[in-house]
Amino acid sequence: MAITLTIAFESFAQEPTWAWQLDADNSICILRLMETDNAGNTYVVGTFSEFDLTIQDQILPMPEGETSAGFMLKVDPNGNLLWMKSFPNAIIASDLAITSDGRLFFAFTITPETPFSPIDIDGVSFTMYLGINGYVYEFDEDGTAIAGHEFQDGSNFFTLSGLNTMDVDGEDNLIMSGVYSSSMIINGFQFTHPEGLFTAGFLLKMDADGTVAWGEDFTPTDDRGGFVFMDVAPDNSIFGYGVWGGDSLYIGDNFFIESQEEGELPGGRYSAKFSAEGNLIWATYIGSEPGAGGSFSGITATSDNGAALFFNGGEVSIDGVPLNGTDGYLAKQNFEGGISSVQDIASQGSLAKIKATEDDGFLIQSNFDSETFTIPGTTITSAEAGFRDGVLFKLNSELETEWFVQVGGEDNDQIVDAKPFDGGYIVVGDYQSSELDFNGETITNDFTPDADIFIARLDIPLSVSNRDKVELVNVFPNPTSDFIQVDLRETDARIDQISIFDVTGKMVLQENNTAGQFIQIEVSNLPQGQYTALLQSGMITYVSKFIKQN
Repeated sequence: MAITLTIAFESFAQEPTWAWQLDADNSICILRLMETDNAGNTYVVGTFSEFDLTIQDQILPMPEGETSAGFMLKVDPNGNLLWMKSFPNAIIASDLAITSDGRLFFAFTITPETPFSPIDIDGVSFTMYLGINGYVYEFDEDGTAIAGHEFQDGSNFFTLSGLNTMDVDGEDNLIMSGVYSSSMIINGFQFTHPEGLFTAGFLLKMDADGTVAWGEDFTPTDDRGGFVFMDVAPDNSIFGYGVWGGDSLYIGDNFFIESQEEGELPGGRYSAKFSAEGNLIWATYIGSEPGAGGSFSGITATSDNGAALFFNGGEVSIDGVPLNGTDGYLAKQNFEGGISSVQDIASQGSLAKIKATEDDGFLIQSNFDSETFTIPGTTITSAEAGFRDGVLFKLNSELETEWFVQVGGEDNDQIVDAKPFDGGYIVVGDYQSSELDFNGETITNDFTPDADIFIARLDIPLSVSNRDKVELVNVFPNPTSDFIQVDLRETDARIDQISIFDVTGKMVLQENNTAGQFIQIEVSNLPQGQYTALLQSGMITYVSKFIKQN
């Protein structure tokens, strides 16, 4: 298997800065969450079973008397393990969030075997009640719990509460959404289900020290109602997607959505926008034709403070307006909630996660098990037809593919998450193939076909996601046996860096600080074949192909 990077529709194999696996010693290792901080550190949460967890020759023992457990670890920007710790298996991870100054928050739920027993992590403890208990713990830079927040049931007897999703706004407040039963209290702020039946949803804003600024109820006539996916816009407004059961969903005191589903179990899906102060700006009903499907993959806030929603096929409508997408498509909602555009962006695969980027593009995570997977401008071929491959790809503001990363081998492999940092991306996933070859950096699954986790840092040079544009330029002579020349004297460009890649994507030559408009590059030592030259000039990347002859 090789990771492949495509820049400006030309294929290049991208060698990671580092890549390694989490080895569970003949056991199954499952990834749950991943997040990065502003310093380039990476945090990973997952589970392991049966045996100890080994990472970079360090061993995390299986807790005594347990056959499975959770773990959390921190990796520095160079791929070095800084710390790791285990959790009781009963803890179900919900989300991670990190403030701009590096404060780490971990949300989870736990159902105790014995009611009124304690939960204690590094001396931060609470009493657990009958049912599902929800918590948010804060950890310091060394991985020690230093504070905690409890989603407490108002009766102090039975609870069903916890987070679905958590994010951080531009002022380092925690934005949280989830569900609760008849009532819930967090740090003195109370939510109450007026019907007192089943569950309701909530949305709240809390500062990093635990003070709740505001909270909002999602009250269904049956159950659920809170956001499942959520993102915060540049102006700190909040976008979310949720589901509910029942005839209608009340949001706050004055707005409700009626289900258009037929049958004994009505309910529906919706998207909504709240202001930074917690006021509902709009909410839209997402419907689908009976039996037409239309699975939802994610929501992201765009730079114009609108939203983009991601669907996998099906006949879907928003407030009665058909989207008319086919396989995998992107629907943009404007700042008022109306549909501004719908575009097909993938076929033969499953769209999993989406995140808007600062250049008005999108970072999209997908998986496919068909022979090919098509995204704008290119078709990706499976490493082994019939088995799952993972794909991460970047679209520009015109929804054109800039590059993609593919992970695949002889078995089922996938990308679970990817986070950008300055200069590249951290990519994590799991693989059942016997080994993954990251262009010479090979990691081995010691207990195939059970899954191990991989983590890799990709520094993406000349990524057009950080460039204003890509232009074609001719090099000459072409074909050549000794040298190529580039003439940009009719432009204002001055070449800062030249990189040459072979047909496998390996970079075979690079020259820096050339600082000229007429450049000659010696290629006589290159083997015969076809090559691609990338020439960087400020915010412009020039691309050209040439043939080397003997």
